[in-house]
Amino acid sequence: RARGRREDDLEQEEHADIGVALQVDEASGEFVVAHVQAGSPAHRAALVRQGDIIIAVDGRPLSGLLPSAALSKLRGPCGSSIALALRRKHVQSPQCICFA
Repeated sequence: RARGRREDDLEQEEHADIGVALQVDEASGEFVVAHVQAGSPAHRAALVRQGDIIIAVDGRPLSGLLPSAALSKLRGPCGSSIALALRRKHVQSPQCICFA
């Protein structure tokens, strides 16, 4: 059955993301944070920066995913938690950041 606009609006209200825009690095295929949205969970936590590379979400690598699939991993029910593994320039080891 076709979904109505109100049903789409309700689904949007019940789901949220961390508030980052991603771009794919053409050379490596990695997902790079292009922008952190002001007021978003990522912005409020001040732990995700433009240029960070997201290498995994909840322990699952993003390599090989289409951009739409990678973005869907950053979205979930309101109030749910998510763990990101990030690689940052000039930092030796990946960082794990949790959002609740």
